[in-house]
Amino acid sequence: DGRRVMFLALRPEDRGWHTGRDANDTGEAVVLQGNTTDRPLSKHQEECLEAFLPFWAQTHGQRMEDAPLWLGWHSIGDRWGGRKKKACPGSHGERFFADYVRRAALPMQEAA
Repeated sequence: DGRRVMFLALRPEDRGWHTGRDANDTGEAVVLQGNTTDRPLSKHQEECLEAFLPFWAQTHGQRMEDAPLWLGWHSIGDRWGGRKKKACPGSHGERFFADYVRRAALPMQEAA
């Protein structure tokens, strides 16, 4: 019926241990299954992320235009006190997130 189902392993108020160090207190993890360095994200992975990120922002009172401030991934996770890892979630995953952040910030730039 066109719905995407996302599995929530922890409630947002529960502390997870994925993001590393201090970022465990403020970060939430999204896990993409598959090798996203050798293979591009699937259409379904992209659709799930496109649905999840606005949901996350609304749940946490964040504006999508401010995504460059709150959306990160492991290779830049040290910004928030997390563990920095090379190319996580893979080079294709990182390109998706970088492009997503750029697109999310466009309404903010157009208003200026």
